[in-house]
Amino acid sequence: MEARSQLRHRPTSEGNFLEYNTAMSSLDNPLWDYATAVYARPEIAAACLRLQDQQGLDADILLAAAWAASLGYRIGVEDAAALEAIAGPLHAEAVHPVRELRRRAAADAARFPGLKEKLLAAELQAERIEIAALHEYLREKMLAAPSPGTADLEANLLAYAGHASPPLRQLIAALRGS
Repeated sequence: MEARSQLRHRPTSEGNFLEYNTAMSSLDNPLWDYATAVYARPEIAAACLRLQDQQGLDADILLAAAWAASLGYRIGVEDAAALEAIAGPLHAEAVHPVRELRRRAAADAARFPGLKEKLLAAELQAERIEIAALHEYLREKMLAAPSPGTADLEANLLAYAGHASPPLRQLIAALRGS
């Protein structure tokens, strides 16, 4: 997976540590690469949007939990709460309002030509900032871990979502490639 090329464990005399490409900017990170790659798959985007619109879940946190699992790291309920605390304010104050404006502009595209595209770019930039903040938390968690274990994708997503709804099961199946 692409994220593994940027973020990996390497043995040292002190044990294992997580090597991170420090030349990358905070917005250019392995979580963003993973999120954009998997979200490009229509079945994953559709499941994330259903979870976002029907259950109020943050797609960026779902993708962060999936990314952590792909690297062997488990996300517990405390981690999910920390991720929500990190993403919540930015999501409420930037991502969600811009998304709502974009949706309204799309509904009346004739009156506002080109506005939807500009708002989409602003929404993606806000999400990119949110993902960078989530990445920083997960990176610190991973650096503190002695080595990756075996994390279950479903367990990571359930730690955040709380229950296995049909859209969550669809997301899990899509991420597993089923």
